[in-house]
Amino acid sequence: MAAAHVHDNVSLLWLAMITRASAGVWPFDVPVSDITSGGLLHPCVVRTSKVAAVDARLARLTGALAPSDREAVATMLRTLLGSVLAP
Repeated sequence: MAAAHVHDNVSLLWLAMITRASAGVWPFDVPVSDITSGGLLHPCVVRTSKVAAVDARLARLTGALAPSDREAVATMLRTLLGSVLAP
């Protein structure tokens, strides 16, 4: 995930963990409905409770979530972070 205004200034990406769905269910996991678009081989979930920021120069694109999956992840992140970021 990259916010253009952040990426352009500090070359920063936010990464969310993607793991096999069989690894167990955590609260706030988002199922990946289109594993092919994501370059994944098995049913997976995005573990939105595990997010990290990294220098974009250290990352390479290996796949992309389908638009519906990206929206589901964004919705979950807003749910998780909304109470933390609200005044």
